[in-house]
Amino acid sequence: MRNWRECDNDENENDKAKHKTWRNKMPILGINTTSKICEVSLKFDNQYKVLKAEKVNVHSDNLLPMIDEILQNNKFVIKDIEGIVVNIGPGSFTGIRVGVVVARTIAQLLNIKIYPVSGLDVCMFKYLTNNPNNVQKIVVMMDALRDEFYTAIYDFRGRLLQDYQILKKADICKIDIRFF
Repeated sequence: MRNWRECDNDENENDKAKHKTWRNKMPILGINTTSKICEVSLKFDNQYKVLKAEKVNVHSDNLLPMIDEILQNNKFVIKDIEGIVVNIGPGSFTGIRVGVVVARTIAQLLNIKIYPVSGLDVCMFKYLTNNPNNVQKIVVMMDALRDEFYTAIYDFRGRLLQDYQILKKADICKIDIRFF
């Protein structure tokens, strides 16, 4: 099998087309360490694979072996990764630090981009994808513990209408989305 980098030096159009096809199959690594369960994902060639840890709250022990496992299971090596998506919260501060440090280290070693995403944005896009014509505004809430919730309000296009907030449970019923 040819390495995609070899195609960069080819001159004819047929090889350039092969390069483009091979390049589209390069994986994007996803890292989520914001919750009790550590997750890694791999998106390549219109496929999406997810691997979840079996134990809770051991992200620093599990993350690198899980990345290795998901790559090996799908016939890739770490050098094949084209970009990294990392969940930057809300969630466990220590978990977020573990995920971001691993993502930054891999990205610096491979000279690839990191795409930070909010877990609230992920929830919104998942909802919007499944209900594209059935929404005016979306309010996303995640439990922040201690009777508080992380919140975000989006329009029907997925644009954030106000900054992320933490609200007390008693204040949630006071949200008036008509003004956003």
